Amino acid sequence: MLRYLATRLVQGLISLCLVATFSFALTHLIGDPVLQLLPAEYTPEQYVQLRHELGYDRPWVDQFRDFMLGLVNRNLGTSTIYGAPAVDVVLSRLPTTAGLAGGALAVGILVGIPIGVLAGHRPYGIIDRVGVTVATLGQAIPAFVTAIILILIFAVDLRLLPSGGWGTWQTGILPIATLALVPMSGMIRLARSAVREVMAMPFITLARAKGLTDAQVLITHVVRPSLLPVITFGSLQLGVLLTGAVVTETVFAVPGVGRLVLDAVRMRDHSVVEAAVIVGAIGFIVINFLTDVSYAIVDPRIRSRVQR
Repeated sequence: MLRYLATRLVQGLISLCLVATFSFALTHLIGDPVLQLLPAEYTPEQYVQLRHELGYDRPWVDQFRDFMLGLVNRNLGTSTIYGAPAVDVVLSRLPTTAGLAGGALAVGILVGIPIGVLAGHRPYGIIDRVGVTVATLGQAIPAFVTAIILILIFAVDLRLLPSGGWGTWQTGILPIATLALVPMSGMIRLARSAVREVMAMPFITLARAKGLTDAQVLITHVVRPSLLPVITFGSLQLGVLLTGAVVTETVFAVPGVGRLVLDAVRMRDHSVVEAAVIVGAIGFIVINFLTDVSYAIVDPRIRSRVQR
């Protein structure tokens, strides 16, 4: 088991190094950040001086070396917009995005998995038809369309909820509902397919022959083997929600990492963009590592292969 975990950890570190390399290269192609800090009418001397002070006049090799050393020391430079360490700027916004993503994933799990399990257990029933319809619409409608529809209904027409902001439970309902629609739809489809596949296996017929009721078969023999694809999808969705909530945060004016990155790209704040990418990559790596561990816990077959 330790060898299995060590292998996954080494793979995660290699992935982090590759992500850091690509993020450094790509952020240096989005434009010159020095131009954003200079006045409208600047002189060539001011440009050269500021570029030297920020270290952008050095060779890219030297800048990349300092960037990788800073990654080890948790120092990815200073934000040219906020005048603070870029990592601290990103981490200050991370709780907001984590709360938004965590709430959306929790809604997707608590609503999507039960519907998917019941839909797969009773194919072509009412729950199955409703679940498939909801899942199809949820994956087909873009997030910004869902957000606008929810704002028009609950904030403009009914005036039950605020249309934006963050900090209270009322302000979190609409953005979480918007972001939860995609993972919920995926959970429904995956759980439905997994349950139908497991229900067709011979050991389910054997369990019924032993006199177990449908509820006992479903809970004891069907649900657990069906969780593997759902765990995979859920872990990937959490990473996507953490790093890809730009649209939702922009529409609802949520001060999260997604909105921060959007502003940093527009203002050419290289350090913040790089820090956000690195923090997101670390989140993905940790989530995937925990997913691998959960595989070994949920599925005895994987655990037995790992222990060999």
